Amino acid sequence: MEKRGVEMTEKVKRRVELILLVALILSLIASFVLFFLQFYKVALALGAFFMLLANFIGFRAYSKTTDYVHRTSYHTNKDRYK
Repeated sequence: MEKRGVEMTEKVKRRVELILLVALILSLIASFVLFFLQFYKVALALGAFFMLLANFIGFRAYSKTTDYVHRTSYHTNKDRYK
């Protein structure tokens, strides 16, 4: 029963990642379209949103990778850290 909860959590995480990725791509495209339609302030705001979202996704991926490397390094060299 607990395993089902874990699977749902992974499913929700994947869905959130997909939504963030789609929002990232759409904000970039919309920013360029609005810029060329001469809505400069809105395009600038949307571009800033794109940069914040890209920064958040990049930092999350970096911290996930760092955590993975640390955990695998610790588990393969347990006696070294005693």
